Amino acid sequence: MFTSTADLGLSRDMRMPFLPFESLLAGVLTALPLGLWTTDLDLRFTTMVAGPGVHHQVAMSRAVVAQEGRRGFDLRYPQHPDVAAHLRARAGETVNWLTGWSGAIKACVAPLHGSDGAVVGVVGAAVDLSEVVEEERRRASSERLLYAFLEQGPCAASILDPDGRVVFANQLFLDAVGASAEEAIGNREQSLIPVACDDSLQDPDEWTSKAGNRRFRSRRLSVQGPGGAALTLHTALDVSEAIRLREQSEDRFQRYCALIESSPGPLAIVDLQQRVENVNEEFGRMLGLSQEKLGGLCLGRWISPCSREPYDAVWETLSGGQDVSIGQDLVFTDQSGKILLARVGIRTLRNESGPTATAWVVESYGEPATQMARNSGPDVSDLDGQVLERLAVGESNAEIADALCMSRQGLDYRIKQLRRRLSANSRGAIVARAYAQGLLSATDWPPRFRGRAEQGPADAGGRAGDEPSSAGLTRAIRRDRDRDRGRESGTQVADGEGQQAAAALDR
Repeated sequence: MFTSTADLGLSRDMRMPFLPFESLLAGVLTALPLGLWTTDLDLRFTTMVAGPGVHHQVAMSRAVVAQEGRRGFDLRYPQHPDVAAHLRARAGETVNWLTGWSGAIKACVAPLHGSDGAVVGVVGAAVDLSEVVEEERRRASSERLLYAFLEQGPCAASILDPDGRVVFANQLFLDAVGASAEEAIGNREQSLIPVACDDSLQDPDEWTSKAGNRRFRSRRLSVQGPGGAALTLHTALDVSEAIRLREQSEDRFQRYCALIESSPGPLAIVDLQQRVENVNEEFGRMLGLSQEKLGGLCLGRWISPCSREPYDAVWETLSGGQDVSIGQDLVFTDQSGKILLARVGIRTLRNESGPTATAWVVESYGEPATQMARNSGPDVSDLDGQVLERLAVGESNAEIADALCMSRQGLDYRIKQLRRRLSANSRGAIVARAYAQGLLSATDWPPRFRGRAEQGPADAGGRAGDEPSSAGLTRAIRRDRDRDRGRESGTQVADGEGQQAAAALDR
């Protein structure tokens, strides 16, 4: 804002001569937070060129009053900073001070000399520094907040200059390096932090306190400081407790593994999703797999179909939130297909939050004779094996007899013999017993008979370990069929048991 001499109530004879560039100067100053003014010896304004903010805070100050229609500084109030500064300037002194409503205007006044060198008034200039002051206040507030955080925060912290000298250090940092503030400030940080000579320090950013009882992990952040110099903010987190807990956890895990391995029998830890978490060497040997390969696999894949019902009952109980502490007879099928009957103790493992896993301990195996019978199977011929395969897929007696070129009476006799050999009282029981005793492979579909071809000679004309030829198999089927016909007649003459069995199966 440009204030003319007429606006200030000045008579023509009291107006100062305008400079040739006055109009240009007015245009520049009114767009900036600057101001220029002059007064006479009575400190009344003779001219003023100023932006809006400066004009209001200087020309409208409480120290400015109207005198005979003109505005000027109130000489009756010489203690006011604005008046005092102008009085000193009128006396020939140059004065700098802060003025304005918020004290954010930097002002300067000096004596105004006439053409003869005598003081004819005062000339003043001012600049509005409110934005600069506000920015300085924000910066100071941020610095105070930063230092408060560094001083009271959870980390040992220091600030380094470009030469690596400490310019700030909080108490945690001083305690860690074992130095006072006077010993740390101004010294290189490298001379304060102990040199790591411990081979256990895997992380290059880790270091041990001077007392040797705490361990810290450092992080460094480069920030731009005053004048473009790069400062370094160094924070070091105390990780002693975390390392202690980690070491305790590793120690507990090693003891846990040692406890599993020291178990006298096969032991498996199975989570609540039936996945194997850990096993000892004995359990891996029982199933024919290494401990590493068993981890993460479902335990149910080694449970024989005949034990599926009690196995599933255990998990139904666990899924209902109940604990399990039972002994159960289960039949396992190892990696090679061998059948194994075992007495298994099953226990729930829990912590404060509830069940976490289950322990499966093989307490004993079945009787040796029973185990041998289950793995070698009864004396079942290849033709009986074909009958078993077709029973397992649900074929009727008529379909089986037609497919194997047998009479109904001969088939009834063979089914009766299978029921006796396998101690089964129905067709379904025959199939279940065949799976349980390893006569049918649990890993194949359609079911495949595990006969003598896998254990020795395939037929009379073959060598041990040879696969049976189709001709040999045909001869075996015919030989068994002829033998059945002879047995059929003898059986009918004796007591008619074959016919009674056939009638029972048909019913």
